[in-house]
Amino acid sequence: MSVKGRETFVDGELIEEPYIFFSGEKPSGMNVPHAVSDVEEVKIPPGKLFVMGDNRDNSFDSRDPEFGFVDVGDVMGRPIFVFWANDKNRIGQSTQ
Repeated sequence: MSVKGRETFVDGELIEEPYIFFSGEKPSGMNVPHAVSDVEEVKIPPGKLFVMGDNRDNSFDSRDPEFGFVDVGDVMGRPIFVFWANDKNRIGQSTQ
């Protein structure tokens, strides 16, 4: 997988991510050095996940080496609805 600008690629194919948000602003109050940064092609090890938040400018996620990959066994659930979003029309909507 890789990230170029605001686009994410898996096995070289662009994936559609209609749920992501870019504020275009630097994070406030957070040390997020990767905000809106590219990720060179990376192979995700077996049993691991590469996670990124939907608010890409302000997400502390796998793009940060201190966070890195997540063990599949550490995932405890799956989102079922949008609790909060900058687009107020998304709040309460199903993620299914």
